[in-house]
Order: sequence, then structure tokens, then C-alpha cells
Amino acid sequence: MLRKLVIITALVAGISAPAAAQASGPVSAMLAFASQSERFTAGEARRSRQSGETIPARRARAIVRDMYPNGDILDVELVRDREPRFVVKVMVDNGRRIDVVLDARTGRVLSRG
Repeated sequence: MLRKLVIITALVAGISAPAAAQASGPVSAMLAFASQSERFTAGEARRSRQSGETIPARRARAIVRDMYPNGDILDVELVRDREPRFVVKVMVDNGRRIDVVLDARTGRVLSRG
């Protein structure tokens, strides 16, 4: 019984991981599996913004909207790394989802993909 469970788990992981990485691009594949401890809680994000440590999520959204005016912004997430970063998920015209990573302190675009 345990052997069957291990085999099924390995098969599911082997099939779904490459598909998820391919569909989302290299940046989001790296960040998609970020643990909850790497994400700011709502309270932490609020305190960070109020103290001036990070730009508001609204500003990060506006920066990305200027880059992709016809895209739909799906999510804006504040993530811990060496420095805090915003990961903004965008659905672009051709139906592809991309992640734009911004420095949360300055709003500078670090990567898109």
C-alpha cells in the first residue's frame, strides 16, 4: 500500500512540476513554491509601507500597468528575499501569464518573464 502511494506521488510530482514551470516562466517557477514564511503577512506589509521601507502595492501595480496597458493584473504579492520584492502576476494579450518582479523599496523592475 505504501509503495503504491509513493509511486503515485512521484508520478504526479514528475508530471505537474515541469508543466507548471513551463507555463509560468523561470521567474515564477522560482517564486511559485515560496513558503508562507517568505511572504509578508497583511500586517507586516502595512507596517512596511507605513514606515516607508517599501512602496505601496498600488504603486507597484501602476508601474506594471504602465508596462502592460492591455494586460490584466492578477495578483500583487510582497515577498521576502535578500531585499523585499513585489511579484506582480499579469495576463498579457496573447493569454500568457507573466511575472514581473520589482524591488519593493524603489519600484525598479528586476525581471519580467
